Amino acid sequence: MKNYLFLIGMLVCIVILSIGYVHYNAKLKTIANDAHEQIEASPLTSHGDRHSVNRKEDGNSTQQPEADGLIGQLLQEKDSITITAFGSTSLTSSVDSNDEAWPNVMIDQMNDQFGTGAVTLSIVDVGRTISTDVIQGDYANQVIDSNPDILLIEPFMLNDNGQVLPEDTLYVLEQLLIQFESDLPDTHVILLPANPIYGASYYLSQIEMLKAFANDHNYSYADHWEAWPSTEDGGLEDFLESGRPNKDGHQVWADFMVDYLTTNE
Repeated sequence: MKNYLFLIGMLVCIVILSIGYVHYNAKLKTIANDAHEQIEASPLTSHGDRHSVNRKEDGNSTQQPEADGLIGQLLQEKDSITITAFGSTSLTSSVDSNDEAWPNVMIDQMNDQFGTGAVTLSIVDVGRTISTDVIQGDYANQVIDSNPDILLIEPFMLNDNGQVLPEDTLYVLEQLLIQFESDLPDTHVILLPANPIYGASYYLSQIEMLKAFANDHNYSYADHWEAWPSTEDGGLEDFLESGRPNKDGHQVWADFMVDYLTTNE
């Protein structure tokens, strides 16, 4: 009799467990179906949306305009970027105010396109100092302290012309670049020549050596000379004053750099 009651008890337990198992699975299936329907009804955010930049000015949110080139790439990653222009007196020469110098004209054009404050500028102008004196001064530290996203370097070929061998100018440039790569590892470095000059001869060979240096060391080279009249064209003098850019020359240089930095090559 005891064994009979035990068997009945076991059968009852098995039936109860089976009913519970079926009910539990049905409940899980209902929960899964509900969750699936909610996911399908919700709009998905693409990875690209995470990189869109919104600016907030005067309480109004505006979407950052799209741009190609290096500027466009960087503005997808951060709200604003800094450019440092490091070079000779060709950066700021022969203009009534620094606002007319090509680095400032370039930045103004970029901010007109992308919004005020999108791109900021630092200028480290060595004047007419030759390269062998530049490396002994504090100029490199000024560049490093500016902590730029983009560093435009106009080596001192024109300052050194007739005073320093081009091999020595390039040696100084290489030493500066080694320091910048160490202290500014995330900075995009772009080399560019000083302005062209009319009737240049030896200076042309110096610039060719600079281009070869940039190519051999895999540096970007902004060859803005292609936007100027030829060095053999007397019309070039209309863009120069005492061998350096005048207001019109600065405008030519700025227009080229804006195009170079904001469009795909």
